[in-house]
Amino acid sequence: MIAVELRSPAPAETVWDLVADLPRWGERLPTMDSVTPLVADQPTGVGSRFEVRQPGLRPAVYTVTRWDPGAGFDWEARTLGVRTVATHEVTRDGDGSLLVLTLTWSGPMAWLARRVFGRKAEAMVREEAQTFARLATAEQA
Repeated sequence: MIAVELRSPAPAETVWDLVADLPRWGERLPTMDSVTPLVADQPTGVGSRFEVRQPGLRPAVYTVTRWDPGAGFDWEARTLGVRTVATHEVTRDGDGSLLVLTLTWSGPMAWLARRVFGRKAEAMVREEAQTFARLATAEQA
C-alpha cells in the first residue's frame, strides 16, 4: 500500500472542495491529463464513473465506491488481474487540515503492478497531495 499524509494550513473545507472537484483534476494536477465523467451533469457520488487519463499510463475507468462529502471518497478501477483502490481523506487538524491519500493494488497480478508502477505511483500520489495542499493554501491568501 502507498500512503501519503500531508498537513496543510488551509481549512479542511477548502482542501475538500479541491479534492472533490474530480472533473477539474486534469487542469489542476500534473499527475492527471483528464478526469472525465462517463455520465455528463451527474452529481458525484457512489456509483459515479470517470475515465482517468494519466501521463505514461493507460486510460482507466474509476468507479466511486464511497462518497462522504467534506471528509473523503474512495474509487476503484479494475484491469486484468488487478484491482486498484485509491482513498482520499480530509480531516481538520488544528487550524488547518490533514490530507491522507492511499493507493492499494490487489488481485493475482497486483505483485506485478507494485513492481512495475510502485515507485512512479508513490511519486504521483505524493505530488497530488502536495499540489492539493499548495492550491488550498493559495486560495486562503
